[in-house]
Amino acid sequence: MDHYFSSSPRSNHDLSKISEHFGNETFYFFTDAGVFAKGGLDKGTRLLLESIEPLSKERVLDLGCGWGAIGIIISRLYPQADVHLSDINPRALSLSRKNAKANYVKVTVHDSDMFNDIGTSFDIILTNPPIRAGKKVIYEMIGQGYDHLEDGGRFYAVVRTKQGARSYGEELEKHFQSVEIVRRGSGYKVFRAVRHERR
Repeated sequence: MDHYFSSSPRSNHDLSKISEHFGNETFYFFTDAGVFAKGGLDKGTRLLLESIEPLSKERVLDLGCGWGAIGIIISRLYPQADVHLSDINPRALSLSRKNAKANYVKVTVHDSDMFNDIGTSFDIILTNPPIRAGKKVIYEMIGQGYDHLEDGGRFYAVVRTKQGARSYGEELEKHFQSVEIVRRGSGYKVFRAVRHERR
């Protein structure tokens, strides 16, 4: 089955330009077929963005970035943050680079399956995980995410309640010392998992 977290999307191209409002800012994005949420910012992603605490100089990763909404919005709102975006989908990567320029933000875009070739660790990892890719993929994101967080780092994920949010939370608890649901709405749950500092 074709899904968005793929190195070879099969959908025919259908490039669009959309505008989105978040906070007091207006953003312009290019989207395409073969990437998640082609029509615009979905409710889950918006809820995730609303859940993030104010940032300063943290190193942030938008994991499975799609056309780059999370990372680009974070970079505009918190320009001192060091924002990275990663995806395996070549269309997603091309759109993310194009959208970063369109919104005048500086981000680092990684062509990466999970964390391959990302030789750094992060203070915050954000993801709207590709549920259709299957549990093996999204659970591996959790495990590798833990390994690529600094001590005290936070892993945020938004999952639709009817698409396995409960089991996703249980998997987070296998890796992280602290897991909580920080926001609910529109049929979604936003999880925050913290890698506690070593004592």
